Amino acid sequence: MVVNLLVFNKYFKRIGKGLEKMCVNHIKAQVNDPAIAEKLTPKYDFGCKRPSFTNLFYPVFNRPNVELVTDTITQITENGIVTQDGKERQIDTLVAATGFQAFEGATVPGYPNYFMMFGPYSVCTASFFGMIDTQSMHLVRCLKEARRRKANYVEVTKAANDASFAKI
Repeated sequence: MVVNLLVFNKYFKRIGKGLEKMCVNHIKAQVNDPAIAEKLTPKYDFGCKRPSFTNLFYPVFNRPNVELVTDTITQITENGIVTQDGKERQIDTLVAATGFQAFEGATVPGYPNYFMMFGPYSVCTASFFGMIDTQSMHLVRCLKEARRRKANYVEVTKAANDASFAKI
């Protein structure tokens, strides 16, 4: 049942909020600086994105040689980065967690006949196998409709993709 809460959180809001509180408490317990813990705390409901269940990730932010930078990077230099506040930071490693451009499920505007299994925002069940099954059925449904119309390609429109993204 807990797995279903990740996908169907709106039907079990109270339980979902309880799980969310446990996760936030987990972050606060592992990160010493409350300001950094706040920056690491998701601003969306539990289950909207994959939570981290590790005990190794959050303590990294307690190290003196690690800095969480959420400001916009304006320039990448030979030895580091410059952020919007004008501060240059020398770095060994840059991890850019910038997210991704969301596509509607398994299809992408501008890419005819391209179907992604497990694309962003394509979660449709709580199971890996359920996702394969559901997305395969979607692909077959699209191909059958293309055949019925005597079309030689299938492509989601940008307008339909944008509407779906706004809904999500």
